[in-house]
Amino acid sequence: LDGSLNSLTKKYTKKILNVKYKGRIIELIPGMKILEKDKDQVKIEVDESKIKLADAIIYISNNIEVLDLEVKNTPIDDVVANLYKEYHI
Repeated sequence: LDGSLNSLTKKYTKKILNVKYKGRIIELIPGMKILEKDKDQVKIEVDESKIKLADAIIYISNNIEVLDLEVKNTPIDDVVANLYKEYHI
């Protein structure tokens, strides 16, 4: 376990898009994964090693009627848990 906090955070965090939408949800492209889904809201994880955040937002905006969109980082608790799992701490 070596590296700066910034590099570790970058390696183990993904962006989370909270999207409030109208209509139907579409099939996502590689690098995007649905974490939670309600009738008019979806939480999507974006893996920036596979797709740029801007490209993910453009794809969503072009294919879904977006009412609201919020971008968040992976919670630090999840980052720490992933570190424990990977390094068997």
